[in-house]
Amino acid sequence: MTDRSLALNRPSSQKLLARLLDDPALVETVQRLAPRALHGLLRHIGLEDAGEIVALATTDQLRQIFDDDLWTSTGPGKDETFNADRFLLWLEVMLEAGEDFVAGKLTELPEDLVTIAFFRHVFVLDMDELAVRMAARSDDDDLTDKALEGRLSQEFDEYQAFARHHDGWDTLLAVLLALDRNDHGFFVRLLERCAAMSAEFIEDNGGLYDVFTSEEMLEADLASDREDRRAGEGFVAPSAAASLLKLCRITPPKEAAIDERDPITRMHFRQMAAKRAEEAPSPAVRGSATARGSGRSADLEALIASLDGPTVAHAGTPLLLRAGKGRDRRTSEEALLNQALLILAEKEPGRHIERRDELAYLCNVLVAGGAIDGRRVRPFEAVVGVAAACNLGLEELVRSADRARGGTLAARGADVLAREGADRLFRVGFGLACQEAAKAARRTVKLGPLDADQERALAGLVSDIPYLAGALWHPDARGFELDRERQFVATRAAVDRIRAFPG
Repeated sequence: MTDRSLALNRPSSQKLLARLLDDPALVETVQRLAPRALHGLLRHIGLEDAGEIVALATTDQLRQIFDDDLWTSTGPGKDETFNADRFLLWLEVMLEAGEDFVAGKLTELPEDLVTIAFFRHVFVLDMDELAVRMAARSDDDDLTDKALEGRLSQEFDEYQAFARHHDGWDTLLAVLLALDRNDHGFFVRLLERCAAMSAEFIEDNGGLYDVFTSEEMLEADLASDREDRRAGEGFVAPSAAASLLKLCRITPPKEAAIDERDPITRMHFRQMAAKRAEEAPSPAVRGSATARGSGRSADLEALIASLDGPTVAHAGTPLLLRAGKGRDRRTSEEALLNQALLILAEKEPGRHIERRDELAYLCNVLVAGGAIDGRRVRPFEAVVGVAAACNLGLEELVRSADRARGGTLAARGADVLAREGADRLFRVGFGLACQEAAKAARRTVKLGPLDADQERALAGLVSDIPYLAGALWHPDARGFELDRERQFVATRAAVDRIRAFPG
């Protein structure tokens, strides 16, 4: 089925929601969904319209969805920060299922998450402690009045919660009251932690700096815990990804070919190994998981995957490189990386799986830390971009390898691929492409006025992830297209053209 026909046959968000609500086994269907499949469903329907589905989600599902949904980045390579406004929207949607439902879910979530979310929306003051401080320092009266003037508030025993913003106060107050009723111990701990941070606002002449420092420390702890969880699932922190790409750009290809694995990649795969060892299921659990993946939930997950389109491969899942030929044909027209992977899969299946995991990791690096023309890299672009860089890296390493071993180019490529990790191929290929593109860009800007084809070529050379366009576009990059007019740097021939540009 073509992409166009798939798009035409995708159900609208309302039809999909109606189909779910008509399902007699709705609770079981939703709760058996993988968290990211459920997240994809909610995105397609729209969170504001999905209250009925959210009400059925388990706490484990919500916890992982929050890891994905509540963190945003201002740009490529910038670390994600907690989005308190998005959390408020989640509270509003969850309230459709009732205040007790929201309170129950919040008490099962990490306390750091709930604390930072509420502190972003309310100041909590211990009024008895505040009175003592104000009595000791008379100049506090005006300062406190100015800080709290006109704020909505609610008293809870010795504490008083003040709204930072008027928007959403009714929702926050309803949830706070429900927490007080349903789990007073949790509620008191929440107020105490918020009050401790808010007190710094009063402590040092208004203390905005101290307050935000305290807030940032809590968010940093929360972000660190989240990164640890997500690292075991194959995700890469944007700052780490940006650092790795920067390292690739400045390391000469010859050094990259012999250097040990970089510290960021070493740490990532150590965390992956530890996570897998920790979560390795028993045979009985594996059998149960297999059964759980069948039926309605599996069908729905497949539908959701089709709605979201191409996504980045997570470690352990197949990475499909675009090849113009079938798996049973290895011709000189097919990318060397593809040919080598196919041979390796037949000769050393275990090593092939390792290389696929490395390729998946690299895709996540490009999505988290890379940019094309100043915008973020899309998942499908990351797959093709990683394949291009690794193909170029493999060509370089095969070219410098001992040819006395004989065999076809593809066989020698498979031998190199078996010895070297995909991350090393990427460092060599990506570094070579970036460094040659930078040299060509410097030569080109000295020419003065450029024609349209040269301008398009220059735009590709100066991109964070360089590509070939305009005068540098060439048909030998088949299978590595960014789009119809741009290609990734994937072959030695492409590098030679960059070196000769602008001629």
